Amino acid sequence: MIGIEQQSNTPSGFLGNCEHGKFIGIVDVTSSVGSEGISSSDLEIQQGLEPGYIYRRTGIKNRFYKSAESSFLDLALQSVKKLMLNTGISPSDISALICASTTFDRNSPSLACQVMNYIDPDGTNNDCFAVDIDAACSGYVYALSIAKGKLTELDIHDKKKFAIVVTNEVYSDYLGHSPSSDILFGDASTATLIEISDVINENWKAVLHKFHTGSTRDDNNSICIYSENGIGKMSMKGAFVYENAIKTISYSTEKILKLCDLHLDDIDLFVTHQANGKIIDSISRKINVDKSKFYINIDQYGNTGASSVPLCLAEIYANGKKSDVRLKTVLTTFGSGFTFGTIFAELFVSL
Repeated sequence: MIGIEQQSNTPSGFLGNCEHGKFIGIVDVTSSVGSEGISSSDLEIQQGLEPGYIYRRTGIKNRFYKSAESSFLDLALQSVKKLMLNTGISPSDISALICASTTFDRNSPSLACQVMNYIDPDGTNNDCFAVDIDAACSGYVYALSIAKGKLTELDIHDKKKFAIVVTNEVYSDYLGHSPSSDILFGDASTATLIEISDVINENWKAVLHKFHTGSTRDDNNSICIYSENGIGKMSMKGAFVYENAIKTISYSTEKILKLCDLHLDDIDLFVTHQANGKIIDSISRKINVDKSKFYINIDQYGNTGASSVPLCLAEIYANGKKSDVRLKTVLTTFGSGFTFGTIFAELFVSL
């Protein structure tokens, strides 16, 4: 956890990057984690590791797993229910619902359609675009990018100005077979409501300005999640992932700043995928930015995949205060494949 002392030097904020004369804003972000807390000390005992080994290697003290009695859908709906309650959004106002995960429990029906079945059981909105995507730990940024595209396609008279992005990861179904993976991952879901508007609305918690998404080559299949004889398994080549995460996140950060005509010194806050505490340390050193500017909560939740960055945002908003001063923020993700995605945003919060 960090405290941000510096604030944007430009009171009016960064207004140069709205596209098509429209702004895309975050109305709210909600989150849920598995009900069973598992400490690193517990895992060290289970795996016969020396005390403190996991924290030294990963920066993780705790993570959460869903209970055996709850389902993949149950965890997703916990965050969706919170979002609907917090915002009062009606299903009839939603143009798109996009779900991102690496750990889907089935190929069909999609999680997106299952969520729509829950929030709109009477079918009052049959025009909502509903789809699942798997961009691994970059799923949140990819899903926001797709949602943004759907909203900018809207007819000027269309009243469905909102989209929902859901992330849902249940890694616990795939752990127990690879010690290097078993110590890293936790279960979490998030739900984000975004809106398109001609102006930056007062109820927004952030405005999303520029996106940079892409992929780099990984012939080694360095992170694999798969089923073998009906048993979920996961494998990871940690050293190769570590090297490429640092290189790719640094590259994408530099790229987004160029797109926005900004410099590292202009950025108040970096919210980076919470893959491993040592990766965040190395990124901080590589781009020569003090670690105090990085938001870090991996110690409490572990690596939650596509839920990682929005889980940070939900915590930032829960602990911060609404503010007229905008924190210039870089959101960065990196996932297996390799995928990556970065957003330049302004957060309307003081920490």
